Parts: sequence; structure tokens; C-alpha cells
Amino acid sequence: METRKSTYSQVSQTYRIHPVVVFLCTPRCGTQWLQKNLSEVYAGEAIVLHEPVGKGYRPKVNLGRYHSPVEPEDNSTLHKHLDFIEDTTDHMNYIEIGWPSIAGVPELYRQFRGNLKLVHLYRNPIKVAASMVTHNWYTGKIRDRFENLELNPFDESALLSEYKESWEGLTLFEKALYYWTEINLRAREIQYRFPNIPFYSLKFENLFEENKEIRRITLLELLSFMGLGYDGKILEATEIPYDRHHHKATVEIDWKDIYAHPQTIELANKLGYRFDTKMDLRRYNGSLYRQIISRIKSVLDRIVGNHKT
Repeated sequence: METRKSTYSQVSQTYRIHPVVVFLCTPRCGTQWLQKNLSEVYAGEAIVLHEPVGKGYRPKVNLGRYHSPVEPEDNSTLHKHLDFIEDTTDHMNYIEIGWPSIAGVPELYRQFRGNLKLVHLYRNPIKVAASMVTHNWYTGKIRDRFENLELNPFDESALLSEYKESWEGLTLFEKALYYWTEINLRAREIQYRFPNIPFYSLKFENLFEENKEIRRITLLELLSFMGLGYDGKILEATEIPYDRHHHKATVEIDWKDIYAHPQTIELANKLGYRFDTKMDLRRYNGSLYRQIISRIKSVLDRIVGNHKT
């Protein structure tokens, strides 16, 4: 069977009027809602994808690699994806929303240059970290994600390598706070290192603000930046939450643990967040019964494991 030869090249020389818009973000910050509603409202104007290549950007390896090709260089998944974007932008906008994409920015810039635009989407770190706990981040239960996508201070590119000494003693919530800090520090670093790429900062809370006018203005700015016209249907959609993967934690989450992480607080303050009032995490914390059952199961698993060895 004849296979299509990749048209991927390190630097695209073709000028296109349709932009390539890539979101820089953590998990659990509205990406599902954005992908669903942008796809539905702007179906004839843009292709909007959510985490299209999964671990293909290899964030644990490629974050911070700004002057060399992504690893591995024979990454066929990524090269096919870049070909797809190239073909798409012949006739419509391309929008990519998902947390692994941040590791692909240098390669995307080499390929698309002046057509690339970046949106830094961020959310309150306590809410992000709590939601990540409910999705079993840093438990090792989802092995592929644990090995290829969950950042830690032992990664070669880690900005917060000083966490190595305390890592094993951190709670799952604190490790998720570490992830939030690493990704958002990296997004700001990318803004500094690539001053020629148009950059828009989007606060998650402004999309769902109780004040409807703030929501409308936020959407106007975002859509204009992405090269799309305003449609009132997208504002109506902000009234309808969308999360296909909502869970409850099986461990207790104490939001005050953030006070032990000054780098997180400093960055969050710069992004407009304060932590001087009580945070309600009832949406994330499971029942006491579930937490007790989870603890008993963990103890039994350790006993069985010790017995086997």
C-alpha cells in the first residue's frame, strides 16, 4: 500500500490567512467546554480539537527545549499532526485546546511562524489541584499518564527542581499544585522567549463570571484574537456547565496546604488570585465514608504487597 509522504518541514515558508491557535494550560480549566462550544458554534470556520495527539508532544522531555527539535525527532504522530494542521489552515482556522500542547510550542513556531497564536488559559490553582486529585493524578493508577505526562521535579526540564527533597512527603493535592505552578511559569516563560507570537491571557473565571457583561467582553476579546466573529450563542453556552469527567476525591483535600508553597502563591497573586478567605471544596471532597474505605483499601494493598515480597 502506498503511504503518503509527510510534507512536514522544520520551517514553513507558506503564508496563510488562517491562524493556528494553541492554548497553554493545565488540565481541569474549562478545555472541554471550550472545545465543545467553539466546535458547535463555529463549525464552518474552525477546526477545534481537544488534546489531539495525547502524549505526542512528550512534555516531560520537551518542555524547555526552545532551540532544538522535539524528541524524538522521528515522532511520526507529531509529524502527521503538523501535516494535518497545514492542510486545515488552507481553508479554515485551527484551534488546539489541551494541556500537553505547551510542550510543542517551539516546533509549532518553527512550522507556522507568523500564523501561530497562543492563549494562556489559567484557573485558580486550588480548584485545578483539587480537581486533579479527583482524577487520580500522581497516584500511578493511570500508568501511561504517570510515566509520560505528570511533571515532577526530577524531570530534566523542571523549573522547581528544589522540590526533589520534599517530593515524597507531599500530598496528592500539593503535587498537583506543583504541576499548576510548573505549567503556568512555563507559559509566562514562553511569552518572554517568543515575543513575536501574539499572546492572549484568559482567566477561566471570567468566562463564567456571574456578571454577564464580563463574560461577554471576555468572549469578544478571545474570539477576536482567534480570528472569529462574535456569536451570541457562545455567550448563552456559558450558562451551561460541561464536564464529562467529574469525580469526587477519595482522600481529604485541605486547601490551606497551598500556604506551604510560596512559589505557587506568588504566581497566583500575579495572575489575580488571593487566598485570604475560606475555599469551599465540597464539590471535590468525597464523603467521609469513601475516604475511610479508600484508606482501608490502601492499607490492605500494602499488607498484600509486603506479604508477596
